[in-house]
Amino acid sequence: WTVGERRKSFPHPIMRLAEKSPLWSWAEVVNWLYHNKIISDDRAVEDALFLANINAALEECDQQTRKIRHNLLEKMGYQERHIR
Repeated sequence: WTVGERRKSFPHPIMRLAEKSPLWSWAEVVNWLYHNKIISDDRAVEDALFLANINAALEECDQQTRKIRHNLLEKMGYQERHIR
């Protein structure tokens, strides 16, 4: 999958660590694997989503990260009460 030999619907990388080092969201990849019947355990999808939310919560603990994220959300039209 990582060399382009995958189905069109495979998730795009969320970032690149280097030109040849893409990084995918594990939650998106597991969801894709499940919906394409490559894995059958729906708990893997739940676990990946849980971990993604734990990571997001931990990022919110950093005051500078939280400020940047909330400023971006406000610029996108979200009100403060919706992002807490």
